[in-house]
Amino acid sequence: MGIIAVLGVKVDIDQGQADQVFTRLSDKVEEVGNSFSKLGALGKSLGAGLTQNLTAPITLIGGAVLKLSADFERAMNRIAAVTQSTGDEFDLLRDTALDMGATTQYSALQAAGALEELAKAGLKAPDAIAALPAVLDLATISGKGLAVTATQMADTLTQFGLASTDAVRVADALARAANASTIDVHDLGQSFKYASIYASAFGLSIEDTAAMVALFGNVGVKAEMAGTALRNVIDQLVNPSKKMATVMKELGVETWRTKENSIDFVDVMKRFAASTDPVGNAMEAFGKRAGPVMVKLVQDALAGGHAWEEMAAKLKDTSVTAAGVADKMNEGLIGTLIRLKNIAQT
Repeated sequence: MGIIAVLGVKVDIDQGQADQVFTRLSDKVEEVGNSFSKLGALGKSLGAGLTQNLTAPITLIGGAVLKLSADFERAMNRIAAVTQSTGDEFDLLRDTALDMGATTQYSALQAAGALEELAKAGLKAPDAIAALPAVLDLATISGKGLAVTATQMADTLTQFGLASTDAVRVADALARAANASTIDVHDLGQSFKYASIYASAFGLSIEDTAAMVALFGNVGVKAEMAGTALRNVIDQLVNPSKKMATVMKELGVETWRTKENSIDFVDVMKRFAASTDPVGNAMEAFGKRAGPVMVKLVQDALAGGHAWEEMAAKLKDTSVTAAGVADKMNEGLIGTLIRLKNIAQT
């Protein structure tokens, strides 16, 4: 079945019915034109003009609407193939895409594309549906395409061992980190590609990971470089090299792991800051790639700062949410026009 909606009212019709509707409408317009022609030369001219000026736009609009309907149906067919969904489950996927098209800045076709990407990344149909609203919010904030954002969301959920219902948590963590630093949501996602598996394996939460990446961003290390640097930091803390082991001995540290098998970054910063050669020890322990970043954080601790604690607190600030940021960005005339356009296409 195709979907045509005018002013937000959905009407289910098939291709044959649609053709009949537009044919009858064109015939009626032709009749009106003919009636004008009976009024004489002037009426004939008006009638011909009316017929031409109304029939062409109606035909054009009809073709565009039918194309949108066909494109949406093809997208849903692809989702059905990927998820193996049928019956009620498929209807729920379809209704979700249509609802997102009617209530967000994204069209139903775009929402269907995001569902497809989530499914291709391994999420089951119910999980893709649960994650979709958070994906749309993140895409709005980042300004990147839904396909890229959907893949990023699916990867992050998998890497941290989170459920699809945690998609809002992921989106909020990224939004808060971006709001509190000079690194944007997309670059945070790029950082996660390189650091998330490592971070998760050694007990760091998504909030802790986002906080560290945000701190790295504030000292000019972003995207893939930030992810690589964080991975190197974690590696040195949990699998000390000879140089790190030497520094740890000087600092009186046997292991950086907590009882919960995680890493207390506050303790790391404070111990390095309290050593006889904070900068030298940080460079020695963390190497050329991660050393300069850690030096900045150690220097902050040395000066009595609390960069890590402050950033960690900002990642718990519930007043900042991905949905809230996205809504703010969609305020005003532009957002309204986009939503109206999508309603007309839904």
